[in-house]
Amino acid sequence: MQKLEAINFRIEAENKIRLRQLAESTGRDQSELAREAFQQYLDIQEWQINGIHEALAAADRSEFADDADIEAIFDKYTK
Repeated sequence: MQKLEAINFRIEAENKIRLRQLAESTGRDQSELAREAFQQYLDIQEWQINGIHEALAAADRSEFADDADIEAIFDKYTK
């Protein structure tokens, strides 16, 4: 297991209560749940940012969908 380091931040009182209740109902540690939530947040944010960078690079290369591509996508979801 990787070495864990401490990080401190403030959360709303309601979320602190919710975290405690979730920990109690699942039998898991609050820190474990917070680490998991933080990891998921970072994963999603990195995925989105990487997607944006890839899309911008494609746009810079003038790689755009043509009418046939758009029609194929439209047909996929309407038929």
